Amino acid sequence: MNGRRNLAGWLQWLEDFHPIKIDLGLDRVSEVARHLNVLEWQCPVVTVAGTNGKGSCVAAIEAIYSAHGYRVGTYTSPHLISFNERIRVKQENSTDAAIIAAFERVEQARDDISLSYFEFTTLAALLVFKQSSLDLVVLEVGLGGRLDAVNVVDCSVAVITSIALDHTAWLGNDEASIAKEKAGVIRPGKPLVLAMQNLPTVIRDIANSQHCPIYEFGSEFSFSNELSYPLAGGAELGACSWHGQTASVPSESLSIDFPKSPGIQLESLAAALQAVYLLELPLDTNKVRHGIDSLILPGRFQVIELEKASVILDVAHNPAAGENLANKLRYFNTDNRTVQCVFGVLADKDVSGLAATISSQIDCWFPCALTADRAAEPDVLVEILKQLGSHVDQSYLNTQQAFEAAMQRGNNSQNRDIILIIGSFYTVGDWLVNHHASGEQASE
Repeated sequence: MNGRRNLAGWLQWLEDFHPIKIDLGLDRVSEVARHLNVLEWQCPVVTVAGTNGKGSCVAAIEAIYSAHGYRVGTYTSPHLISFNERIRVKQENSTDAAIIAAFERVEQARDDISLSYFEFTTLAALLVFKQSSLDLVVLEVGLGGRLDAVNVVDCSVAVITSIALDHTAWLGNDEASIAKEKAGVIRPGKPLVLAMQNLPTVIRDIANSQHCPIYEFGSEFSFSNELSYPLAGGAELGACSWHGQTASVPSESLSIDFPKSPGIQLESLAAALQAVYLLELPLDTNKVRHGIDSLILPGRFQVIELEKASVILDVAHNPAAGENLANKLRYFNTDNRTVQCVFGVLADKDVSGLAATISSQIDCWFPCALTADRAAEPDVLVEILKQLGSHVDQSYLNTQQAFEAAMQRGNNSQNRDIILIIGSFYTVGDWLVNHHASGEQASE
C-alpha cells in the first residue's frame, strides 16, 4: 500500500494491476458494484455512447442542468491533463481525497476479483456520485457500450451520438457490428436519442424489440437552419431554433444561440437538448439558453491565440473525426494561412485514414512520439504521411519538440501560421501541460 498514498500512486498501481489493459465484460464489475451498492439510483441517469461527439453531448447536458442549479455528476474519459477531470460533481473536478477514498472502498469490496483500470475507476466514480446527493448522473461510455463498465447502471435515457469505424479490434470491423455494441446501452421502455440520421438499422431493431421510444436527429428533433461552422475573425453562427419533443408534449421549440466554442458538435448539442427535455427535471428556457451559451469543451477545435501563431487543439483520432475537423478548419482558415500540423497518434488507430481526411489543408507535418504505451512510432508516422504525398518535416521525440519546430518554421513566414495539434488526447494533453507550465500568455 505504500505506493498508493497519493492519487498518482494509485493510478500507477491500477495501470499495472490487471493483466489485460482492455478487458470488456460485466461479470466482474457487476459483482463488485453490488457489494458497493452503486447499481440503483434515485436520480435520473443518462448514458451517452457513440464513436464521436460524446464529449459535446455530456458537456451540454451538464451545462444546461447546472445553469438551473441542479447538482450534476459526470463521468467521462479519457482526460486531457489530470485524472480528476473524469469525475466531476457540480461542474468541479473531484478532489484527490475524494477519489482516493473511493479507490480504497473499491479495493476493499473487490476481494479477490481482478478489475481493469477502467472498471476500477468507473466504480470509484459511481461511489463519488453516491456520496454527493446528485440530481442527475451522466455517464460516458468508454468503449462500445454493451460490455462497457458504465453499462452496469440502468439509464433513464440513452443517447448514441454517432457510429464510425474505431476500436475495431474490440467492436468489429464494420459499422453494423459497432452499432450493435453501442446499442447495448438501450434499456427496455426507456427513450433512445440518436444524434445522427441513417445509423445502422440494427440500432432501431434492438430499440423496437425493447419497446423504446426513439428520437432521431432530423426527424423527432432538429435545428431550424443548416449546421455550419465559425468563420475566421470570430464570426458567430448566430441564432436558430431547436425543435423537439418532451415526454408529454409532442412539440417543443426553443430559440438559442449556438455555442461560442466551435468545438461543440452541433448534432450532439441537439441530442443533449432532446435528452434533457425527456427527463422529469423542470426546465426554464432562459436558463437552458444560459447553459448553452456557457459551453466550453477543451481539446475540441480549441483555438488559442499566441503572439506569433494561432494554435488549434483537437483530439480527433479517427477518420470520421478528421472529416469534421477538416470542415471546421476550412471555414476557419479563409485567409489561406500556412498550416503546420503536430501529429501524435496511437498505433491501433487508422493513422492513414485520419491523416488523409485533412492532408490537403496541411502545409507541413511534424510527427511526434507520445508517452502512451500504445503510441505509434514517429518514424512510422513519417512513412505513412509520405505515402500520402504529404510534406513532412521530420520525426520528434515529444509533442513539445514538434511544436517548437513548427513555431520556428512559422517564424519565417510573413503571416501568423496556424499550428494544428491533433491525433490523440495524449497529444493535446501533452501540449496543454507544457503550455501552462511554460507560463506563455494566450487568449482563447
